[in-house]
Amino acid sequence: MALCDADRNTLARLWAKSPVAGQARGEGLTEHTVAVLRRLSGLYRTLPGLTQAVGEPRLWHRAFWACVLHDLGKAAAGFQRQLGGAARRWGHRHEVLSLAFVDWALPGDPHGRAWVASGVASHHRDRDELTRLYPLPAGGDDLGDGDDPILRLIGEVSDEAAGALGRWLLWQVPELVRECGLPGVE
Repeated sequence: MALCDADRNTLARLWAKSPVAGQARGEGLTEHTVAVLRRLSGLYRTLPGLTQAVGEPRLWHRAFWACVLHDLGKAAAGFQRQLGGAARRWGHRHEVLSLAFVDWALPGDPHGRAWVASGVASHHRDRDELTRLYPLPAGGDDLGDGDDPILRLIGEVSDEAAGALGRWLLWQVPELVRECGLPGVE
């Protein structure tokens, strides 16, 4: 099934990269994701025996999903303003917000989610930087109160953007699975 026009329009307004000099539009979020997946597919063609070499049979599946999800947090309104040339930096890490999509994409696979979440969270900053910016609440795993920076981040993704991204994951990602040709990806 194809995405509806409203979803395509919403996704077209979500950028992953700022416009290059002389361009009015930045690189689209879904286009960037497809480009990253093509690079992953190229890596597989270069190193087809990597799963055996590292002893991790689900490597390509987990790498695929880390690539799909790694930048979805860029859908945040503040990040989009920054890409559009806002004078102030957003001040948050998009990869932390991207983690909100991991459970959505990989229900029922806690071990796989841990691998994918690690790939998503670490693709730009190290753990120390992320824990400094987003400390756990005093209760450990309690979400805390309204001052929780993660809750504020989640609120930066509109229902429209979250819905369009969810439908993109549902309808377009299976096509990308076939296109990439990675073994064991589902």
